Amino acid sequence: GRHEEAKELCETSRTHSREIGEPRIEEMSTGNLGLVSPSLGRHEEARDYFEQSMAGLPELPGRAARATVAGNLGGVSRSLGRYEDARDHYGRYLEISREIGNRQGEAIALVNLGALWLRLGDPAQARRILEASLALCRAIGARFPEGFGLRALASLADEEGDAGRARELARASLDLRRKIGHEDGVADSLLFLAEL
Repeated sequence: GRHEEAKELCETSRTHSREIGEPRIEEMSTGNLGLVSPSLGRHEEARDYFEQSMAGLPELPGRAARATVAGNLGGVSRSLGRYEDARDHYGRYLEISREIGNRQGEAIALVNLGALWLRLGDPAQARRILEASLALCRAIGARFPEGFGLRALASLADEEGDAGRARELARASLDLRRKIGHEDGVADSLLFLAEL
C-alpha cells in the first residue's frame, strides 16, 4: 500500500538500469511504473508508461511480455473511458496469448473483452464471449477470471431484467471470490447484490 514509495523505487530502478545498459530491467521498471500509477490516480501516466514499455519490447522473444502489456493497456484504456482502444488492446492480448499457448492469458483476455462488450452496448457479443471465457476458466482452473466473468454475467442478466439470474450469478461470484481470497472482488460482488 505504499504506492508513492513503490513509484520512487521503480523510477530509481529505471534510471539505474538505463545508466548501466540493462534494457530488459529498464522495460520491466517502466511497466511497473505503469502498474503503480493508477493506484495514485494517474491513469494517463500509466498509459504512457505501458506504451513506452511496449515500444521497448522485442517482437520475439518478448511475446509473453507483449501480451501482458497489451492487457495492461486495455485495463488503463477502459479506466479512461477509451473503450474502443481497450477493445483493441484486449484483442491483441487475446491474439498473442493464443499464439503462445498461454491459456490463463487467453481466459483473462476473454473475460475482459466480454465485460467490455457489455459496456459497449452489445449484450449478445458480451454473452458469447463471457460464456466462452467461463468454459475456458473452468477447464484450466483459472479461478480469479472466473469470478470476474460470473460477476460480468450478473451485470448482463441485470441489464436484461432478469434479477433472479443476476442474483444467482452474483452469489456464485461472491462464493468463488471468498474461496480464493479476492477481497476487492468480494466487495464488488457484495455491492452488486446490495444494489439489486
